[in-house]
Amino acid sequence: MALALWVFGLLDLVCLASANIF
Repeated sequence: MALALWVFGLLDLVCLASANIF
């Protein structure tokens, strides 16, 4: 479960980063 939350958080950060770039 912890790993899934970590992956979800990482994807969320990637989405936020891409949103800031574009």
